[in-house]
Amino acid sequence: MDRVKLPRCCAIGCRRITRDELVWKCRCTKKFCTEHRMPEDHSCDFNYKSLGVEELKKANPQIVADKIERI
Repeated sequence: MDRVKLPRCCAIGCRRITRDELVWKCRCTKKFCTEHRMPEDHSCDFNYKSLGVEELKKANPQIVADKIERI
């Protein structure tokens, strides 16, 4: 009979068993317990700064006006 793999926290050294209702999914595509849910607690490798820059570029497009008025 096959053993069922239980979901565990992906933080280094934790490996705590997590239930489906207590799992925190990070943008780095890993699942963590409540103690390691914040990016600074599990050494997240997702680049939040570049995500913010891209969101600002999409929300605020550059508008360039003509320098000479066309006739």
